[in-house]
Amino acid sequence: MSRVFQKDADQETEMRTEIQNMKMELSTVSMMDEFARYARLERKINKMTDQLKTLGKKCKHVQQDCR
Repeated sequence: MSRVFQKDADQETEMRTEIQNMKMELSTVSMMDEFARYARLERKINKMTDQLKTLGKKCKHVQQDCR
């Protein structure tokens, strides 16, 4: 069971790092000059953030079931 938690924790850390990297890239993109690129990157960030929230809820639910 701890392997599952470790795998989820590793995945969560990886996703957080990826989101952080994309946000840094987004800050370098001009919204006015490169709107399409900016919007695509913003959508990717939002999608990954939603996935991270879902993963967090799943982990929390699984931990409560184990008690």
